[in-house]
Amino acid sequence: MGSGKSKTSSRGQEEFLIASEKLLREIFDQVPAVVWTTDRKLRIISASGAALALANLGAEDLIGRPVREFLGDPGEKSPSLAAHFAALQGEEATCEHNLAGCIFSLRVRPLRGLNGEITGVVGVAFDVTGNKRALASVAKLAAIVESSQDAIISVTPSGYITSWNRAAEQMYGYSAQEVIGQHISITAPASRKNEPDIVLERLKRGETVKSYETVRQCKDGSLIDVSMTLSPVKDAAGHIVSISAIAHDLSDRKQVEMELRKLSARLLKVQDEERRNMARELHDSVIQSLAAAVINLSMLMDTAGLLPEARKTVEETLRITEDAVREIRTFTYLLHPPLLDAMGLNSALRWYVEGYSKRSGVKVELNLPANSERLPNEVELTLFRIVQEALTNIHRHSGGRHATISMQNSGRNLVLTIADDGHGMDPKTLEKVKREGAVLGVGIAGMKQRLQQLGGRLDISSGNQGTSVTATLPIES
Repeated sequence: MGSGKSKTSSRGQEEFLIASEKLLREIFDQVPAVVWTTDRKLRIISASGAALALANLGAEDLIGRPVREFLGDPGEKSPSLAAHFAALQGEEATCEHNLAGCIFSLRVRPLRGLNGEITGVVGVAFDVTGNKRALASVAKLAAIVESSQDAIISVTPSGYITSWNRAAEQMYGYSAQEVIGQHISITAPASRKNEPDIVLERLKRGETVKSYETVRQCKDGSLIDVSMTLSPVKDAAGHIVSISAIAHDLSDRKQVEMELRKLSARLLKVQDEERRNMARELHDSVIQSLAAAVINLSMLMDTAGLLPEARKTVEETLRITEDAVREIRTFTYLLHPPLLDAMGLNSALRWYVEGYSKRSGVKVELNLPANSERLPNEVELTLFRIVQEALTNIHRHSGGRHATISMQNSGRNLVLTIADDGHGMDPKTLEKVKREGAVLGVGIAGMKQRLQQLGGRLDISSGNQGTSVTATLPIES
């Protein structure tokens, strides 16, 4: 009886051990790593792990084979083979190993028996190919971010800074340690403190904000002009997890623009001086000489005994000379109207509009404030030139037959409007005129430049009913 029970018990224990071994092997086969053992001659005793499939290896085929075949027959000096020899000497070693196009991280340790003696080695290898490639991509991206001349910043959807590259440190003066964890509004000046939150709300809705020009404050309190492009960063589920901001310092561009404006103002001033000098030279020299010629020809006409043929020639020459005097006098007035200096803008405009209507056939209605005070010379000259340019464009391009000019004092601004009844501009042309100001020659650009020098602006609207040009200039109260 006892003997039968003993056999039954032994059989149960054996079945339990077999089942446990099977379960343990199944567990090892699910582990995302390769586990192997060798004897002291470095021949494979066992191998398991799901990663075997990644390297196209079969555990059964490896039993009894040298470990170097398992490792893809590496060279004698390979770190992975050296790690196995080191393990036989009781050392533990780690290294990386390339196998079948994959990168594995190996850890090799001595395998000891029950008596503590080294009977072989046990190795574990993890496939780190994906991690290596991801790290390489991250390192490459980090290098690009760090080498960028633009400030590249990452913030949470709520606006708290999570990354801050070297260019951001140089631009704003804050180190990464100083700002990470701070709200992005730390760079907003007091007058724009609410601006970051307004932009963040747009980004939370999934918008991308491109080439947004604004002003930011540095650590030392100085202000810089920047152009920002901000984009929401989404995870695989489409949720916004962060905000990427790229800021480009516009200081150099703004400085160039300022210098160009100064140069433009200087050129306009030189141009006006040259016009004034040319008009004076023509009036004081050429017109006077022609006037003397008119007097001499008139005296010659009164000479007795002048032959009919000669008289006819003198009469024709006198008429041509008188026409030349009138044309040159008109030209000098257009270059620089003397009435503008002597009588002011209103008188100069009335004289100019009257002559323009006669020359062009365009009827112009002039609405000017009565008894208006004289404006600074530069302002009056600017407004007069704008009227000149606008009426010239009406004559050349609009096809209109009527125009109105009105000027009024609107609070702190002086508003001058020139409108016509022409065919107007199509939307594409109008947009190009507003953006470049060069479609109608230098006239529109010249108007804008003159107004900008005085802190004013130029607005243009156009449609089927005609075109309207409005100049707005700030004036002292």
